Amino acid sequence: MPRKVGAEGARVNVLDLVTGILLLGAAGFFAINGVSRLNLGTASSMGPGFFPVMIATGLAFTALLIIIRSFGATSMIDGFASPRALLCILAAPIVFALGVEPFGFVPTMVATMLIASFGSSRMTWRFALALTAGITLLCTILFLYLLQMPVLAFGDLLSS
Repeated sequence: MPRKVGAEGARVNVLDLVTGILLLGAAGFFAINGVSRLNLGTASSMGPGFFPVMIATGLAFTALLIIIRSFGATSMIDGFASPRALLCILAAPIVFALGVEPFGFVPTMVATMLIASFGSSRMTWRFALALTAGITLLCTILFLYLLQMPVLAFGDLLSS
């Protein structure tokens, strides 16, 4: 179907297109970093790089879907995310990445969830604490006990 040219122009949601491209770049960065620095292992014997590369693959797939969806839709830019939301959502994975080794999985997960929770201006302390407790419990059971990831529940800094 040919695109209409004229006053209406091509229908591209610029915000979705840019978001998809940025997410695709981030996925590529983490996948390349994971493959070049960490051992992938196999599906039956996963190495430390397997999980980050699989997450990066999922992110790349999602980014491609966002890019494809951006074509054929009009841009509806009402505003950009608040600085608080951007800071909290960007800081959360950084805190997790830097804190999981020295502090352990559980305290780092608590800190990560609390930081991410307050990215929303509508978040209350009560709901943030309940969400943090629930997600931390779920992730601890899933990653430490069921998947037996080689991460300490409480790191060396807290046990000495």
